Amino acid sequence: MRLTRIKGKVSKGVGEGKYYVNIYSKVIERELGWKPYPGTINIVVDKKTWETVRRLANKVIKGFKVGEKEFHDVYYAKCVLKGVPGIIVFPTVSKHGKNIIEVILPEKIEISAGEDVEILVV
Repeated sequence: MRLTRIKGKVSKGVGEGKYYVNIYSKVIERELGWKPYPGTINIVVDKKTWETVRRLANKVIKGFKVGEKEFHDVYYAKCVLKGVPGIIVFPTVSKHGKNIIEVILPEKIEISAGEDVEILVV
């Protein structure tokens, strides 16, 4: 198994991640065996790092419909942030550019906007 360490800086989000994590929660729990904490942690990285991690995100949570609303595929890679296993997600439809990665964890961690972090991608 190849491990990749990346560095980035925590960025304050707009709260939209909580909505989508709640929508995908049951699927994440079924596929990964843990219930996600509602929300994402946004990490600012350089474009090269974003592209590297995106290539590693080769697992997919398939999209689905709820009524007439369609929720698209989400690609992911397993990771560890501050000792907590989670996933880095790349929604096929996103408002973020190629400098923000989003992390989903099974629990809330102490983390602040502007904080430098290291993520282990597994």
